[in-house]
Amino acid sequence: MLQDETLANLRKICWKNPVFKVDYPNSIVESLKGNAPPSTIVASVAREFRETSAKAVVATEEEIASLDAQILTLQTRRNALIEKASPEWMKVHACNAILSVVRCLPMEIIQEIALHARPLQPWPTRRDSPISLSHVCKGWRNATLSMPRLWSEMYLEVDVNYTTLQRILSAVNEWFPRAKSCPLSLHLYINDDGEVKGHDMQHFVIKFPNLEVLTLKCTASDHQQTVIDGDPAALFEFLRFAENLRHLVLDRPIPGVGIILTAFSWSALTSLTVTQEMSLVAWRNLIFICQALKMGTFHLSGNDPVDQSGPIICQDVLEDLHLIIMDSDMKYFDFAYVCSFTNLKVLQIDRFGFTQTTPIHDVNPPASVQLKKLTALALSGFRRVEITFLDSVLRAASSVTRLRIDLISSALPFKLLTHLDASKPDILPHLQTLSTSLQFSWMSPELEDVVEGEIKPMLHSRTSQALPSSQRLQEFSVSLSPFHPDMATATRLFEMLEPFSEQGLKVCCRGGTEFMRDASIDNWHGGIEHRASRRAFAKAQRVEPPILEAPPIGRW
Repeated sequence: MLQDETLANLRKICWKNPVFKVDYPNSIVESLKGNAPPSTIVASVAREFRETSAKAVVATEEEIASLDAQILTLQTRRNALIEKASPEWMKVHACNAILSVVRCLPMEIIQEIALHARPLQPWPTRRDSPISLSHVCKGWRNATLSMPRLWSEMYLEVDVNYTTLQRILSAVNEWFPRAKSCPLSLHLYINDDGEVKGHDMQHFVIKFPNLEVLTLKCTASDHQQTVIDGDPAALFEFLRFAENLRHLVLDRPIPGVGIILTAFSWSALTSLTVTQEMSLVAWRNLIFICQALKMGTFHLSGNDPVDQSGPIICQDVLEDLHLIIMDSDMKYFDFAYVCSFTNLKVLQIDRFGFTQTTPIHDVNPPASVQLKKLTALALSGFRRVEITFLDSVLRAASSVTRLRIDLISSALPFKLLTHLDASKPDILPHLQTLSTSLQFSWMSPELEDVVEGEIKPMLHSRTSQALPSSQRLQEFSVSLSPFHPDMATATRLFEMLEPFSEQGLKVCCRGGTEFMRDASIDNWHGGIEHRASRRAFAKAQRVEPPILEAPPIGRW
């Protein structure tokens, strides 16, 4: 072994290890403790000790050199064998590729892989399934193209400043025909900083008569005309071509007070979401023509007085209703004065209003009738409501099995939901899922008071063994207030409620959620808002987004 290599190895040895000190003569050990010059005796002992150790080192180095020679011989032989075997290995790998399980997968398995690999919000891009998988080989391409379900849904985000509708239409015309006769779902967002013509929009639906689901989100500056501004009928001029449309989401205000009733077949819709704030009268007129509607989301604004003696529209198909009240003067159940839903199962009411005055909410007789058949109820709002109002609501909705209450600034509902006698439940006897929100931080002393004094007694009464299994609470979810979304609060809450979890109750402590929403659509909208804010920032900095050449199918 070379001396330099030997020194390098010596430096790696931990000399402070006691093993290396026990064999030193005592005189040397004492000298090693300091830097003083050695005495004549110590120097003589050190020379003798070094000579003895050097002889041992020489013998060891000869043995190491012999091993190095053997290692070099073996490495040379190994490299020669690798070079000799390389062609054979290449042949084996080539045959393995031909005989691989992936190549032998049935078409049905490949289609299932493509289906599960498809993103929640599929758009035309070569980075994701199904297009990415169709480029693997001819067999995989045939498998993906022969599965119409893979091509039945598309999310498109269009910035008309930097792309033309013709390029997008070419992608749509290439994607949707592969769905063949499957019902189609198109979710379209247009960042309408430019001008989009109604006749251009017709191309999205006129060639696809089996379009069943359409989400239209369109944003523009206040001073610009969009496809659905100006002429109130412009939006429905192209929708009239979608004869099989059943699910419609208009996430952009509809101009005008009234809604055009003649240009589109509203009676065929089974699901409708309208972001436009409309009066109760306009909403009643819309419900009147949507007699097949099973699910609806609407924004209400009380810009006309509620006529409690006026005609009530009866709709016996609607099962799921979500109302967003944007007027501080409108009460939670004013809608019942204009519409009656005899088959309503799920009701969600979100009330927003920040005025100092708050109406006195009540459960009017028409609403009381509709509450009786509910199986799921959700109430949220930013203004205080009386506990007596909440009591009357819950007693009227006696069949509810799922309940969510997010009434910020209002009294907590736990005492109200506590059974005084577990063997005789008197309010919401069939409740199985309860979700509510808290506004305490983990440092707040009130948090423990609420948990120990209100939440735990309520959970004890609703998970009592004296109750039939069908009447016991199965899931309890606490959503943290947006003002205190810290994980410490969630962790502390879960620790305090963990005994109930061990007894079989599903306990969830998390940020605010809604149990009746489409997560994929919500996530898509969230992404749109994020990208729109980035574009606005770029424009404020006078930085134009780059114009990139897109493939025939790609994301815009």
